[in-house]
Formats: sequence, structure tokens, C-alpha cells
Amino acid sequence: MGNGAAAAAVSRNGRPWPSWVALAGRGWLSLPPPLIVHGPVRDQGDPLPSVEPSSPQAGVLGDYRPLHWQLVASAEQRRPWRGVLARHHYLGAPAWVGAHLQYLVYSRQGELLGALGWQSAVERLDGRDRLVGVSGRAELRARFLAHAVNQVRFLVLPWARGPHLASALLGQGLACLQRDWPGHYGAPVWLVESFVDRTRFSGVSYRAANGVARGRTRGFAKRQGQFLYPGQPKEVYVHVIEPRLRPILLA
Repeated sequence: MGNGAAAAAVSRNGRPWPSWVALAGRGWLSLPPPLIVHGPVRDQGDPLPSVEPSSPQAGVLGDYRPLHWQLVASAEQRRPWRGVLARHHYLGAPAWVGAHLQYLVYSRQGELLGALGWQSAVERLDGRDRLVGVSGRAELRARFLAHAVNQVRFLVLPWARGPHLASALLGQGLACLQRDWPGHYGAPVWLVESFVDRTRFSGVSYRAANGVARGRTRGFAKRQGQFLYPGQPKEVYVHVIEPRLRPILLA
């Protein structure tokens, strides 16, 4: 019997039985520790102290180019990727769902500048679905989602400063994604979606990288098959990679 069934059960006098959690709180039984942890992970990985400058290094974009991109492909590389997100991103490192790719990006001098992470797109997103033409069309949406990617993390490290650096990282990151995603998952990328917390960020780097704002989320997140309301809507940006997307879907 699951927790939901226990909560719904009633005694002979018509009153509900206490839940498993309530029974454990009274000391009548012991529950096993939770096996799944949802949300950001902040305590895993190495924060790469050897490549962190002691002070911010402001410069122009040309000072960093050419940028060097490292596709994270091993457990040894994943530890520093998670570590730098845990230390410097307000959401920490993500718990991955579905297909995903991760990158670290360095300057020409070998200085770590940022980290990006991509995963399978969310199942339903009103503004995006209307743009593509799959609202209320389950079969078309399923076909589209095989070619849609969500930018789940974008981090420019605090010591990497300079005009247009963030939009340059976004633009080159999209190019790396288009190159590598088909080789790993067998499908070209048609559209990329990103979510921006406008209470923290302006979104200007997304617009400078040709991202298009498509409204805001309603603030819900899916956990264990249920939609929860964390209370912070985010602005949605989309990058349309395949301009013939709608004709291809409708053909």
C-alpha cells in the first residue's frame, strides 16, 4: 500500500487513519530514508580551485578568443562541472532528466569562463507550443520534442567580465549543441528553450544571441508525476534553429 492509499484509508468510526509519516512521528514505526532527492545539488564535485583567479579579470571579448569548448564525457570531467555549478550558480547543479549534454568553456589562456548544460525539452510549454503549432496536437508535439532541447544551466563565472561575453558564450554554445546532439541522440536540434528568472537577470544576453521571448511560465514544476507551485514564474526564450520547423512537422 502506498502513502496515498494510507492517507485515504478510514477507521471504523469514519475518521482517517494517520499517515505513515504521522505514525513514524509517534514512534510506532520506522521509515526508510528517501531514495530520490529532487532539486539542485550543491555539495557534489570539485570547484576547480586551481583555475579560479584571485580577482576578476575584466577585458574585451578578443582577450578571451578563441574560446575552447570541452564536452563533458567522463565521470572525471563531470565532477568539476558539478562543482563549479554548485559553487557559483544560484540553482546549483541539476538532477538530470532524459537526454543531456554538458560543457565547460575556457579562454585561449586556459582560464575557465563558464559552464552550460542542456537536456530534453519540457513536455508542455504554452508559448513555445503555439509558436511551433503543436498546441493540442499530441502526435505532432511528440515528434517535435524529439528535436527540442532545454538549456537547463548557463553560467558565466564571476571573474569572466567583458562586453558581449555572455552572448558570445550562448551563440557558440548553441553551435556546439547542434554539432554534438545528433551524434549522441540521433536527432538534429530544431529549437532550444531557456528559462530566465527576471528577478535576477535582464535576459539581454539571450536577446543579443537572437533568442525570442515567448511569455512567462506559470511557475509550476513537475515532481514525481505531480505539478507543484514554487511561486517564481520565469521568462521563456526560444532559439529557432530550423526555420522550416512548422512546414516539416505539418508535411
